[in-house]
Amino acid sequence: MDAPVFFLISVTTLLSQILPFRNYSEKNGLPSPTVCYIIQDSRGYLWMGTDNGLSRFDGSEFKNYNKTDGLPDNKINVMLSDRYGNLWIGTEKGCISGFFDSPVNPERPIILPGRSVYSIIEAG
Repeated sequence: MDAPVFFLISVTTLLSQILPFRNYSEKNGLPSPTVCYIIQDSRGYLWMGTDNGLSRFDGSEFKNYNKTDGLPDNKINVMLSDRYGNLWIGTEKGCISGFFDSPVNPERPIILPGRSVYSIIEAG
């Protein structure tokens, strides 16, 4: 009875893996150490909403966007990548913006004065 248990433990030990884990910070290009939201879009990019702007990670480097680039607010609370590949962000200052090719100069922002946006869902 002890031999089969020992065998199962040995097989489990042989099949276990140590997955690589890496921390990223401002030294690596993030605009802030405070990341509020992370999503992956249909192209494979990781998008990080921080308290100091939006960051796109392609697996090796970060591309950062903030108000000076055309974002409505730097504090990103939530994001959604919709079925068409568009990126939507919700901000602390009550703005929902959709980016269709680039996060710069969003088209048709929805302004909710005095409200923070913490959730975005796709209907249909």
